[in-house]
This record gives sequence, C-alpha cells and structure tokens, in this order.
Amino acid sequence: QGRGFQSSRRHACWPAVLAASCMGLAPSRWSCFTSTLAPEPSAWSSVVRRHLGAIPAVVQRATCVEAPSAPAVVLDADVVGEVAAASNVMVQKLRGNVENMKKQIRDPAEAEELQSKGAALNTMPKNQWHLGLTEIEVPDYSRLKEDGTPYMMRVELDPKKDFHANANVCFKQAGKILRGIEKVVPKIAEKEEQLERWQNRATAATGWQAELSKGGSLSMEAQTSVAEFREELVDLGLIRMPPQEMPPDPEKEAAAKALSFKKKYGKDIECFRSPSGFEVIAGRSSEKNEHVSLKLAKGDMMWFHTDGGIPGAHVLIKASWDDIADEDIEFAASIAAYHSKGKERFHVPVLYCRGGEVKKMPGAKKGSVYTTGKTYQIIVEPKLPEV
Repeated sequence: QGRGFQSSRRHACWPAVLAASCMGLAPSRWSCFTSTLAPEPSAWSSVVRRHLGAIPAVVQRATCVEAPSAPAVVLDADVVGEVAAASNVMVQKLRGNVENMKKQIRDPAEAEELQSKGAALNTMPKNQWHLGLTEIEVPDYSRLKEDGTPYMMRVELDPKKDFHANANVCFKQAGKILRGIEKVVPKIAEKEEQLERWQNRATAATGWQAELSKGGSLSMEAQTSVAEFREELVDLGLIRMPPQEMPPDPEKEAAAKALSFKKKYGKDIECFRSPSGFEVIAGRSSEKNEHVSLKLAKGDMMWFHTDGGIPGAHVLIKASWDDIADEDIEFAASIAAYHSKGKERFHVPVLYCRGGEVKKMPGAKKGSVYTTGKTYQIIVEPKLPEV
C-alpha cells in the first residue's frame, strides 16, 4: 500500500513536470515543481485540472521578455552633438593634464649622475678643499676606461660647503628627482587611461552625431551609452543642465519682502511697520539720525528719543499725530529704547514730540538736535518687534 501511495504521488506530479518542460527548464531542475506531496487519489481530477490550467500562464511568463527602458533624455541630434562636443573638451583637458605631468618629470639619468657626483665627492681628500672653491674634477667610478681607470667629471660646488656637504646636496637632489618620478608616473598612467577612454567616447559620439544628421537612428545600446556619457559629463561640469524652476516659497518671499521693507531708506536706517500700519523709521548712526530728524521728520509726525540724557537712535512715526494710536507710540518708543545705551535696563524713559519741532543748533556735532515745543514721556521695555 505504501508503494501504491508513492506511485500515485509520482503520477500526480506529471502536469508540473510538463509545465517545467514548457518553460525550458533542465530535468535536473524539475524537482522544484514536483517536490510538493501529491493529494490523495480521490483528488486526482482536481490536480490535473489545476496543473493543466496553469500551463498557459507558465508558458506565457516563460516566453515574456522585458524590454529595456528607454533613456529619460530625448536623444536628438542636438543632445548627441552636445555629448560629442563635451567629450572632445574632456579629451583636450586630459591631454593637457598628461602633458603638464610629463613636464614635471626629470630624467632619471640626471639623478644617477648626481648620485655619482656625490659618491665621488665623498672620496676626495679633505686637504684639497678650501673656502671659496666653486668646482672640481672628480673620478666617475660609474664609467670606466678600457684600462679600468675612471673617467673624470667636473662638479660645481657651493663655495661655502666642503666636499662632504656638497655630496649631501647631490644626494638630496637625486632623491627629489626619483621621488617625483615615483609619485607622478602612476598618475600619468591613470590620466592616459582616462584619455584613451574619452577619446573612444568622443569618436563614438561623433559617429552617432553624423548618423543622426543623415536622418538615421541610434540603437538602444547607443542611446544608453549617450545617456551614460551625458550624465557623467554633467557630473564633471562639462555639460550644464538648465536651471530648474523652483516652486515659490511663501516663507522666503515674505522674509525677503520684510528685509526689503526694513532697508527701504538705505544703510543705517531701519524701517518697521507699526500695529496701525505706519512706517516707523530708526536711525542707526549719527549721520542717519540727523537725516531722520531734519529731512524725514515733518510737521505733526511723531519723533522719539530716549530721555534723561541717554544716547540713542532718533525714531520717527511717519504719520499724522492725531492718527497715531497708543499702541503705535509704545511700539516706536520700545525701538528707540532698544537702540540706545539703555537697552540693558528693564525700563527706559523715552520722550516724544512733533517732528516739525526738532531742530539743530548751528555748529553742533552731527546727530545733535533739540526740541522747541512741548514734549511727552513714556516708560517702556527696550525691545524690537518680532518678525
């Protein structure tokens, strides 16, 4: 009975095997379709219907090939031409980099010659040196004659240094040349590799441009390459993307508008809006204080200054006296108190009067004024209005 059950399991799995075969799977991978235990024989007909019904869907999924996605950028002749031009610029840039790096490399033979000079100077007797000696002939043991004797070479000397010190100079110069070669040569190889890659890209892009100009079209592979080249050139700054229009930011616009209003009268003059909507102008220097008091203040406008001999800003409410509310007076007085020497106090006395009654004594220093009519006083907390 056990064998019969196993046999039923094997036969019950044949529709799954058929589906696997339709998908083109190798027999070695059929086990993933037949590993599930088959149902009892009584359920045989439902199993057959279920597996046979799945075959068309399986075959459809197996034969469906997903098409590659098209590049996001519309690749017309202008875009390809842009890529070609930028690629050529990159080629010229890399070629210049390689040429400049090669100019930094000195001949290794020069380093070898300096090492030979240093070694020869170290063999020279000390009694042959004297202060002021500028050159000397020394044996070059790196080059020997047929009889085994060295050739002679002339070495320029620092007249203030002996043979040993001059030899050290030669060794240091040789080491500097060799270190430069060791440092720059790998960078040259890297740049030359990049140069070759971009030369190939520029050649390909030029060919694609010519193809499009003749009315042809690019393969999907070529379009993908153009899109990739363009993205890299944009990252390198060789192709500039058009500036994106940012949606308006109400907060930034409001802040910019407030700042523009605050600086309405130029440098060293601040402008605020009172609770009733009037302009409140405050000078921030002696020159601008005088401008506020003598040029801007007119008739029955309301003028403010800290009282009790406290130096401070000249403040003006640019409105008619009778139209100014108490809250406007407190608003302007708080600004005058804040822009004064008394800003660290809890409360500061501020006087106010009509703007047309503010005068300047002839010969008085800049920003120094006096009042000619009735004055009023208010005590306020020094503070600026919240933006």
